[in-house]
Amino acid sequence: LNITAAFDIDPLKINKSYSGIYCYPINKMAEVVKEKSISIGVILVPPDDAQDIAELMVLNGIQGILNFTSSVIKVDDKVFVEDVDFITALEKLSYFCRCTE
Repeated sequence: LNITAAFDIDPLKINKSYSGIYCYPINKMAEVVKEKSISIGVILVPPDDAQDIAELMVLNGIQGILNFTSSVIKVDDKVFVEDVDFITALEKLSYFCRCTE
């Protein structure tokens, strides 16, 4: 498993590499997903934008989505979505770290 691309709308973030991963403008998603045979996408956007980004991913051939937002996204049944509740995971870690002290 390799992270091969990132996408953003922020002009200060796009067209740069971060830890070896190039950040493309979001309007290049179709081209990049096809060129790099990307099948899995990760959503890390404000919750209000999650559904639109998920739909864009599916439209461009993404078959699996890891959703780190608090929004429930609805996509075609053929696309697998895994929701990650980041806040609950942090709370759980915090609890167990305190219990071992």
